[in-house]
Amino acid sequence: MPHSGREMSLIVKTSGGMAGPFRQPVRKAAPAQASSSSQTAAENEIAFQTAEGVEWRARLARLTRHGLTFEVHNLTATLRTSEVLANFKITSGNRVIYFGRAVVSGVVHTGESLICEAKLDDLGPDTAFFLPPAESHSNLDKAYDSFFEAWQKNYRISNEFKVLVTDVQSYLTGVRHWLEQLEFSMGTPHDRPARERAILDAVAPRIIATFNGRHERFEEIIYALTPEARGAHQDFVRRHWHKIFLGSPFGHRTYHKPIGYAGDYEMMNMIYRNRPEGRSLFEKLIHLLLVSQWPARSVRNRIAHLCENITNETARVARAGR
Repeated sequence: MPHSGREMSLIVKTSGGMAGPFRQPVRKAAPAQASSSSQTAAENEIAFQTAEGVEWRARLARLTRHGLTFEVHNLTATLRTSEVLANFKITSGNRVIYFGRAVVSGVVHTGESLICEAKLDDLGPDTAFFLPPAESHSNLDKAYDSFFEAWQKNYRISNEFKVLVTDVQSYLTGVRHWLEQLEFSMGTPHDRPARERAILDAVAPRIIATFNGRHERFEEIIYALTPEARGAHQDFVRRHWHKIFLGSPFGHRTYHKPIGYAGDYEMMNMIYRNRPEGRSLFEKLIHLLLVSQWPARSVRNRIAHLCENITNETARVARAGR
């Protein structure tokens, strides 16, 4: 999911003319890291490092003095019970309120995300620290006023936008459940690829058309927003759509940017391949939906346009005997 301004549409806008296919750069890629927009910094989130040294960000769902629950939208992440998460940082309201270690105590795969429970390290000040809330417990009226002001940001979002976003979430969640039922009833592994392709060929164009009809209105609303209003609208979309779109290969790569930027070689390859990719029917559908949007089509069209111009120019120069 893109992060700002006109880039709130579901696909990352790429820049410059590209030629494909693209190959991996010679330099060693940086460790996979889930980057996040600065506009999400005020949300309750966590960052941590796995045993393999990979850094991830996740949404904080529940916090107690000794434990927490968080949600990871990157379904390629591998977290194990009893795994120690180093450099575990909890951020709330632009403030780090905990830094130390955490131990995974439970993991549930929902199909859209990983719901994880973890216990906070309690080995003393040398291994972890807690910061008190910004408002003192002695001034609870001020603390509540601060909370209520932040909560009221939701009222700055238009009712039409709220309905549109939740309608799309409800529709795609229903599609996921329906595809899971079809997937469950498939035959042998040998027949599976052909069955999947037949299902997607039949239903993907209709599902994508239904989504596109709603997304056109989505972009009209977004482009009409003032810069001051975009942050609250982006946060609302992230809370409702991220778990749906970030599970697909294209959505995950363009948002988390494992090499540090959108538009890297593999993202471009995904656009040029233009075929379903993922581990489930739903992931493949969402991936296909994203690479079928007009920014991705424009990338593919640029190659055809470039090839045509090169051919015409070569013919012109050849006719001149050059």
